Amino acid sequence: MNLRHLMIFKQVAKDGSVTVAANNLLLSQPAVSRAIKEFEKELGLELFDRISGKIYINQSGKIILTKAEKVLMLIDDIGDLSHKLAQQKNLRMGAAITIASTLMSQIIKMHERNYPEKKVTVLVDNPTDIERKILNNELDLALVEGVSSEKEISTMTLSEYDLCFICSVNNPLAKQASVTIDDVLKERLLLREKGSAVRDTFDNYLAMRNISPEAVWTSVNSPSLVQAVSENLGVSILAADIVRNVRTKEDIKELNIENFKLTNSIGIIYRTDKQNHTGVKEMIEVVQKIIR
Repeated sequence: MNLRHLMIFKQVAKDGSVTVAANNLLLSQPAVSRAIKEFEKELGLELFDRISGKIYINQSGKIILTKAEKVLMLIDDIGDLSHKLAQQKNLRMGAAITIASTLMSQIIKMHERNYPEKKVTVLVDNPTDIERKILNNELDLALVEGVSSEKEISTMTLSEYDLCFICSVNNPLAKQASVTIDDVLKERLLLREKGSAVRDTFDNYLAMRNISPEAVWTSVNSPSLVQAVSENLGVSILAADIVRNVRTKEDIKELNIENFKLTNSIGIIYRTDKQNHTGVKEMIEVVQKIIR
């Protein structure tokens, strides 16, 4: 027994004619007749009485038709439900901490305006865990700093941002028009956690110069570092946009460091095999409008 038999049987019963049913189903008359005979043979029942070249559904046929209609209705319901579920499926998005604090709310608001029927769940985490979740299909895409080295992950770079050193206005360095990186490294360093994009970029810069200073304060939260700097507890290197969004000019100064420039990139990462995923493509379009 198969769905084709049920569909043809239902149509013949409805039309009361093999010829009419064949036309409605866009099938040949012999194909419809053969399907009915196969169905009757499988059931071991005659479903129609054949009188003078015409067919009439019999009592057994009426009972089977009631069941067949229920089965076909369930199949239709499953089709409708699967379509709705596909439309409603949440897009799972990750974001690095720095990006989440500056861009994520704008991105989600625009996505909700453009695609109100589609929901987005957001996970803010460190880059290492985000990559692992992308690989394990726990996230569909993510906004991160830097690029991924994983072969299964594609990176689309969107923009770059500067890193800057900051100190308290009460720090002697704040009084100087420019300082050297050596001057800065003599200070107490208040840094982001290892594994963060800012910290990795800074550590790589120092490693190339065989320098390995020790941080006296490590935090996953950039605003807390800004606050600590404002209290003259040390100096910190952070994304310039973060500093400018949270600092007060009276308490913090961006240092002008001779021959020093570090940048990070912002990009979208996703499993390469998801590059044609509708939700991923839609979100990429939204992000590109926000980050120009």
